[in-house]
Amino acid sequence: MTCSRRWVPLWAGLGLFALGVAAQYLLWLGGPTMRPAVGPFTLLTYLGLVALCNRTRFTVRPEGVQLRRGPLPTGAGSEWIPRDHVAGGYWRWNYQGPKSGNVSHWESGIVHRDGRWLRNPAQFESEMQAAQETASMMGILGVQQLGRVEGLPPKWDRRVGLVTVVWMLLALAAFASAIVLEYRR
Repeated sequence: MTCSRRWVPLWAGLGLFALGVAAQYLLWLGGPTMRPAVGPFTLLTYLGLVALCNRTRFTVRPEGVQLRRGPLPTGAGSEWIPRDHVAGGYWRWNYQGPKSGNVSHWESGIVHRDGRWLRNPAQFESEMQAAQETASMMGILGVQQLGRVEGLPPKWDRRVGLVTVVWMLLALAAFASAIVLEYRR
């Protein structure tokens, strides 16, 4: 059983990538005085390419669960979870507030023995669909524990936080390099 989902909608990835490429082109046309600002827009172009190309694939097999992210590297690596590390399955209402466009939906996933929740990228319109997907995953894995959960995971995935920090530091370094180059002129 495999489910795959794009990280962002196609139109958003195309828009972000086009914005980054257009900005770089205009800055290069502006001559040497504008080129220090190319660094931050190179990062924006790469993020646009990531948004355009990257997907999450969630594959459940009797041996375990494979979570693959890519193909472009972002620091959010792929992961293999053997069946004996799966504590159970869950489904929940994933509420996204008005600031994120009200894209609330039902989701399903597995619970790792260490307490992390690994989300299936599929989104469901009803609780019944999410529960059936969870039951199907647990049936393939031969695991009996499943149920509806509320709120946030009991244990945060440290790798996700680390990836976010690294990308923020890259953005700050790109902007800082542009400022330093501008100041040195």
